[in-house]
Amino acid sequence: MITSKIWNFFSNSPAIRSTGELLLGNLMAQIILVVSAPILTRLYAPEEYGVLGTYSALVMVLSVIATLRYELAILLPQQDEEAEQLIVMASALTVIMSLSIGVILWGIAVGIDPPWLRPLRPYIGLLTLSILFYGLTQIFTHCMMRRQQFRLQMHSSWVQALTYVTIQLGGGVLRAGTVGLLAGQLAGQVVSAVMLG
Repeated sequence: MITSKIWNFFSNSPAIRSTGELLLGNLMAQIILVVSAPILTRLYAPEEYGVLGTYSALVMVLSVIATLRYELAILLPQQDEEAEQLIVMASALTVIMSLSIGVILWGIAVGIDPPWLRPLRPYIGLLTLSILFYGLTQIFTHCMMRRQQFRLQMHSSWVQALTYVTIQLGGGVLRAGTVGLLAGQLAGQVVSAVMLG
């Protein structure tokens, strides 16, 4: 009796159902990452994970610069036409800014050659693409939030993690080294951006 009332409450509440979908997607993604971690740590060296850590940190920080946080504005307009224009503008801005950031990073790596950028110097092209697709994913995520399409976000989360892990496992088996780790991350971001876009 009580359980049926609780079930009815949760199933009839759109906000709780949407939150549950997002939580389920993130939970599935985390399970995939945790289960694969012991295998991946045997396929890759600690210094390769160090490069991945620096790479991931730069992607997250520089993608904020690439989007200029315009994705947050997508939720504001009352008219859908205005929101669509914001999506197009933010996407175009992200493409231009990502390419500009890539050129600047390449110039810094070649001209100044700072120690923190040396490990990433061969991968600046991948880094630029990761910044681009991470930024686009943020834009499309806010678009889905506006449209209240949370189920697609749920599927995007676990598919991104599965793609990420699959490419990294393949790279580890083929002894691709750092490229395998970075290509896995980029592939996950591309798949997520394509699914949401």
